[in-house]
Amino acid sequence: QVTRLREKPTQTRTVHNGTLNKHFVVTDTVLPDDGVITVFRDVTEEKLREKERDRMRQAIDQMHDAMLVWDDKDSLVAFNTTAQNWNSEDTGIQLRVGMTIDDLMREFYHNLERQHAGDDQSLRQAVGGYDKEEYIKTEVEKHKVNRGVANEFHNPILDKYFESKDTTLPDGGFIQVVRDVTLEKKQEIEGTRLLNAIQHLDDPIWVFDQKDELVAFNIAMSEIHKIDFGKELAVGLQLQDLMEEFYDLQLKQGYRP
Repeated sequence: QVTRLREKPTQTRTVHNGTLNKHFVVTDTVLPDDGVITVFRDVTEEKLREKERDRMRQAIDQMHDAMLVWDDKDSLVAFNTTAQNWNSEDTGIQLRVGMTIDDLMREFYHNLERQHAGDDQSLRQAVGGYDKEEYIKTEVEKHKVNRGVANEFHNPILDKYFESKDTTLPDGGFIQVVRDVTLEKKQEIEGTRLLNAIQHLDDPIWVFDQKDELVAFNIAMSEIHKIDFGKELAVGLQLQDLMEEFYDLQLKQGYRP
């Protein structure tokens, strides 16, 4: 210890007291008379907070959702592994601390230009009809006006759908969480196509839920109901009520049980 201190008169080290389960920062200083003064500072609380931050960082890195943190100048200050993987592997963009949202959208647009090289019409369609600067400005502006709102967007490079939500931070920056909703969106699109197809079938169809409540019907069923009962079919009607109407109609037409 004496030799170590002579080489460097003031030294600081961190020690852990297993008996007390406490962490200390210990500073040894050689005095003019060659004596040594040792100062112990209890940093247990700081160590616990540091471990908690590390645990939180590790948890965030394991998330399937992408997470990006931007400061009040729209500069990127942190991001998780998922965010980096989605950008580098899927779009070729390397996220960098310090890049701005404008930088990110500009690189994304350049990738779109490469993908649609020689086909200006398909490029314009992919960016909603905007020119380059309009597109970038619009995307940047979305992050300023849609805080707290989940926004769905389509990535034409990957043909994937994402849901993004920005939450304002106390320092004026914001945290952006992006979730891949491609599967749900494509199921929704397929479901819509199926419903549209059913709507145009000549056979009447209606659908009830587990509580016998009408949840869907097609045009043919609606027309039959209007002809028979003189009123529009409506979602929310109970199967029992509809059957009672049908029974009453049968009685009027001469049916005898």
